[in-house]
Amino acid sequence: MKKKKRFDTVAILLLALFAFIFYGVFFSGCKKEDKNEEVTTENTASPNNYNSKKKTVVLDAAFGGELRGYQGIIDEADLNARVVEAIKERLEEDDRLEVILTHEYDVAASVLDKAEKINNLEPNIFITICSANNTDSKIGGMHIYADKPNLETADDSIRLAQYLQNEFNSEDNPIDIRYMYYEPIGNNIFQTKYTSIDAFVNDGNRDDPGMATWLILEETNSVGIVVEQMYVTCQSDIDKWASEEGLKNIAEAYYKAICNYLDIK
Repeated sequence: MKKKKRFDTVAILLLALFAFIFYGVFFSGCKKEDKNEEVTTENTASPNNYNSKKKTVVLDAAFGGELRGYQGIIDEADLNARVVEAIKERLEEDDRLEVILTHEYDVAASVLDKAEKINNLEPNIFITICSANNTDSKIGGMHIYADKPNLETADDSIRLAQYLQNEFNSEDNPIDIRYMYYEPIGNNIFQTKYTSIDAFVNDGNRDDPGMATWLILEETNSVGIVVEQMYVTCQSDIDKWASEEGLKNIAEAYYKAICNYLDIK
């Protein structure tokens, strides 16, 4: 009888231990789920992305609405919008990317308003698309502008620019990356000054140039570049890039460059 009583006691103890472990695991799991729900809510509320699993790319078409930009063979505002729309459509084919525009194409938006929107969104990158012009219709090409060398975003801005440069560069289409500054030469009179990025890339020169650059780069906190995609006054540029096939090629080049920068395989 003692042996049987001892067995009953052991059995009861084992059942009690099992119940303790079971309910402990159950309530621990409930708490873990609650904690995960809290974390998910916090991530969703973050301004960095509408979807925290996606990389956010902001595209900015220079001009729009009543602001038309340069006038040449083609209207700059229309050209910028067509380029941005082609890039947007290509990027949106990849569900790992969230693409946001700074403004609708038919709406004029100031650079400061667009910069404020970019700062509120905190995207992974932003790209401003604009165009160039020249009185010599034979001059064409593409230029990429990076953030000032003394800014925290300088290294990443140049890295993004270099990925884009690699996608477009060729013997008959050399692409340069440079800085653009407004050099004061009189009372409220400024001269545009272009400088190479070589001093920064090769020598690590991070000196403040002491001059203003593109306002969209000055006023934003995220990594960004400004691209003069082509010359509105150059027929060969327009023929090569403004056609349906040309825009498709532009969009594919941007997609590859952006994926390389964001390390999207």
